[in-house]
Amino acid sequence: MDYFLIGLGILFLILGILGGILPVIPGPPLSYAALLLLHFTGKYRITLTFGL
Repeated sequence: MDYFLIGLGILFLILGILGGILPVIPGPPLSYAALLLLHFTGKYRITLTFGL
């Protein structure tokens, strides 16, 4: 299940980056959804102090 969520998260991140270039694709909501998907896996943990 983790690999499915990671794959889906990576796909959403790629679409989110493309959404920053193409005005048809909503980039920020897709990127946020990707971060949420990656948070719910056991492999990646995204917290408030992620970059600190």
